[in-house]
Amino acid sequence: MHHDTQCHLCLVPGKPSLPPQEAWVQNTSVVEKVCLGQELDPAWLERVLEACALRRHVDSFPAGVHTSTGEQSEDIVS
Repeated sequence: MHHDTQCHLCLVPGKPSLPPQEAWVQNTSVVEKVCLGQELDPAWLERVLEACALRRHVDSFPAGVHTSTGEQSEDIVS
């Protein structure tokens, strides 16, 4: 097995395969998803939203960064 430290890949010899995948979306607010349990730093949050090109989308949500999103959420409509 070869570990590539630059792009964090483990290369295993043999036939390539994909493990089964299941979607997982937390039913929490945008700010909770971005902060992942850390204390909110408003300047950092703004940098993340800009870097991910999410500012325009978040601004359109009913409660901005405090809008709940996820599979069970009724706060926003896709």
